[in-house]
This record gives sequence, structure tokens and C-alpha cells, in this order.
Amino acid sequence: MDAASLQQLMKANKYFILHANHQHLALLNVRTSNDSIEGDTDSIPDDHSKYMAPKADRSNRFKGSEASSVLYEVHLYTDTALAMKAHVSLAYKDIRQIDVYSLDKRATTRSTILSTVGLTLVTAGVVAIIVGVSESSSSSSTSSSYGNNQSCSPQVFLATERKNVLTGTLFSGAIYASLERTDFLPVPSPGPQRDNLTLQIRGEKQEELFFNEIRLLEITHPSNTRVLIDRNGKALAFGNLVSPSKVSIGGREDVREDILKPDGRFYSFTNLSSDGKTSDIRLTFRKPRAATSGRLVIRARNSAWSFYLFKKFKSLYGDSYQSLIQKKDKANPDQVMQCELDQSLPLLVSIKEGDSWKPVDYFLTPGNTLPRDMIMDINLAKINNPGLVEVRLQTTYMFWDLDFAGMDFSADQPIQTRWIVPSEAYAANGSSKLSEIAQKDSLYAHISGGDALNLGFTAESLCAPGFQHSYFLVGSGYYHDNTTYPGKANFKELAEFSGKAVFDRFSREKFDDILHHFQSVRPKELTASK
Repeated sequence: MDAASLQQLMKANKYFILHANHQHLALLNVRTSNDSIEGDTDSIPDDHSKYMAPKADRSNRFKGSEASSVLYEVHLYTDTALAMKAHVSLAYKDIRQIDVYSLDKRATTRSTILSTVGLTLVTAGVVAIIVGVSESSSSSSTSSSYGNNQSCSPQVFLATERKNVLTGTLFSGAIYASLERTDFLPVPSPGPQRDNLTLQIRGEKQEELFFNEIRLLEITHPSNTRVLIDRNGKALAFGNLVSPSKVSIGGREDVREDILKPDGRFYSFTNLSSDGKTSDIRLTFRKPRAATSGRLVIRARNSAWSFYLFKKFKSLYGDSYQSLIQKKDKANPDQVMQCELDQSLPLLVSIKEGDSWKPVDYFLTPGNTLPRDMIMDINLAKINNPGLVEVRLQTTYMFWDLDFAGMDFSADQPIQTRWIVPSEAYAANGSSKLSEIAQKDSLYAHISGGDALNLGFTAESLCAPGFQHSYFLVGSGYYHDNTTYPGKANFKELAEFSGKAVFDRFSREKFDDILHHFQSVRPKELTASK
């Protein structure tokens, strides 16, 4: 050890811990000279006190959620007795050992392989749990190119002559009245030979669905473009998507292939971002030098793990969960939404301006039934680098699956819009719901117990040469999960959710617990254990 080595550790913002004659002290405000190190002693916080006695003859395992503290620790050992809450100076010759904690890459690679195996098994287990919870609520058959049987609600189906085809999820995550929102779900066109579009919306047996206004939006646009609607209801056409030239997750560059095209190959936000509170991915796009705006287009869904994790969270309330729903229904909508953002449950979007990241907007949860194409218009006028734009996507650990990301920098395209009101809307018992969904008001169409809302629309099959129609189901509402959770509320664990980014830690801890269980049993016991 010498002054130059210590200076390098200080520049890396390492956290210094003194092992002084059987005492453990934090060393703050560290300074060095040619022959000594000095600083202020203090008590060691909990997040730095867990790995005080590593074994030197082997790798030492730590939880991934603790990496932001463990991997920054430097431990200094001395036989000199030092006082707490004092300014101290310690000669180098009196330091008999120094430990700089860092990642054992070989062991971590080996652990990552095990984690991949564990993730596969865990995902299978999660799917089994979800299938068990969400038995099919009707006899109608469904099909999906992704083969996903998980049950975020409310699910939208396109009714055809042969079967009902799953199309997506409407206002997924709006589980309280205070989270009611308008959603814009792309739905298939009726086809050149048909003028009628028939849709069905349904939830699970334990759910209640509340629909306010529901309409169909027809958008006419050039045939060489596509169109999507952002979360605020603005229709945006695009036609020349640029793939990211660089993709980074904490310095790794090996996930670019996962998001170059919408092929069901996902990046699932499994890293620990630099803030230590989220998982992220950073995308660099080459843009025309004169472009002052760009449309970010992604295809994504919420993960199977997010469904399982949210069930675990709700179960912490036990038999008080229904009381929570009633309380949240009456809460301030802005405050409830801010709680969602504080926990990074939406997909947060930032762009690089100078040396810092500026928050832009966010994508709301689309549910985990099918990936959804989503769009965001981003102002690039303040970007310093005229030829590049850097975009950062952040969320809770393993909460989203990202299938594709691209940007379009072309000029705005001409579009025309037309609203189509439903020609029919009825529940399974035949009762009409047209008046309840005619406009935004205090009147709601109430669907419960695995019932369905059936909708019919008369669309326009003809289109001018060089143009085409795209359709979006535009619906407002919310839903309740009336699942009964046994036992009393776990107030001790729930109290930890009062701060920001707690859900990220909760996700990492739950996954580590399950993965540790899989890794701790012998291979022959693994299947039975799962």
C-alpha cells in the first residue's frame, strides 16, 4: 500500500472500513500523505456491515441487491486501538493488511450459468403458479403467437368465425379507481372483405372490471408508414426505424441482438444500474444532424416474474387487502401514480444531455399477456452531440421484457382520424351496456365473475390508393382483484415499502431467495422441490 494506490481507491469512491484491535469503524473524509492515512471514524451502517469476515481461501457469495455497497468496500486492518467519532491518523507501517473487495468474475460467471438454469426453472414455476391462479374463465378458445397463458387483465380478444384470438390487455395495472386511465390498444383491421369488427373483453373469476367510455379509433395513413398512439392520446406515424448502434447494460455490450427485431427474444432488465436502485439499458442511436425530435418505438411487455412478484406483494396485506383497495380507490390519483413512478414500475425514459440524464417520460405497464408496440415523441433540441442521441430505459429488476427498440427521425406524416362508437355492447347475459360506455362520466359498465363485455363496431373497409387504415380500441376504466389472501397483514415488511425504489430491492431479494433454494438442493431433489 502507498499513497498513489490509496488515491486511486478514493477516486473510485470506495468505502473505507477499519478493523482496529477488534473494533469495526467507518473511516470517512479520507485523506492521504506520503506515510499515513487519516480521516474521521464513525459507526458502520447496516448495508456495509454484512461481510466483515470473508474467507480468504475461496470466493465469498453476496446478494446481487447488495452489490452497490459490497463492491465498493476497502478494509484496513491494524492492531492500533482507535476511538469512535474521532479524527485519526494511521501510519502505513501500522496497517498489517488491506482488503479491496471486487467481483470474482470467474465465480460470478459460473454463478450466472447457474442463475440462467435457475431462472428457467423459476419462470416455469411462475407460469405454473399463474396458470393455477387463472383457470380459464370461459369456454372460448384463445390463441397467441407467444403462447403466453398468464392473466393480466382486462384481456381483449378479436372474435372470428373459428375462435377468439388474444389481442392484448387494456389499461393493465389500473387496479384502483385512482389509477383509472384511458388506454390505446392496437387491434387488427377487419380485413378487405369485412366491415364489422367484433371484440370481447374479459377478466378473471376473482376480478371486477369497470369500463367508462369505449370507442374505436380509425387512423388513415400512408401505406409505407405505421402509426401508434402515445400514452397521452397523440397519434404518431413512423416509417424509417433506426436500430441502436450501441447497447449497454452496465458496461456489457452483449444484449444488442436481443432487441434488434421483434422476435420474442427479450432483455429482461436483470442488471443493477449505476444508481443502485433500478435496472436499466442504454441505447445509442445515430441521428440526422438536423433532427430536433425523434419517435422512440419499443415492443415490450411486463414479465412473468412481475406477475408473481405483485401477487407476493399483495399477499403481505393478508385479509386486509380488500380494505387497501377501498382506501386506494379514494386516494389522490396524482399521489398514487407518483408512488408507481417512485417504485419504477412504469418503464422510465431519459436522454443524455451533456453529462447527465434528463427524464423525458414513461411507458405505462402493458400487462404480460402479449408484447405491445408503444411510441414516445422525444424533443432532441438540447442534445449537445448533433450526430448521436443516448436513451436510457429504467425499471424495477426483472419487471419488464424488452423485445425491440428503434427510433424514427423522419418528418411528420399526414394522417386522418375517425371515431367509431360501438354498434353494440352487451354482457354475457345479453344486457346492453351501450349507455354506460357512451362517454366519460360517473356511469360505468360493471363486469365481474369472469363475465365478458362484447363489442361490435362497423369499420370502413375501403381506403384511397396509397393509404391504409389502422385501428385502436380506446377504453377508459379500472379493475379490482378480489383475491382473498389468508392471514394477518405483515406490517413489519410492509413498512419497508414507504421509501423509493423499495420494489426493486423486494424483487431482487425474492428472486435471490428462490434461486438460492434451487442452488442449495441436490440435482435429484430439484424437480421435486420445485
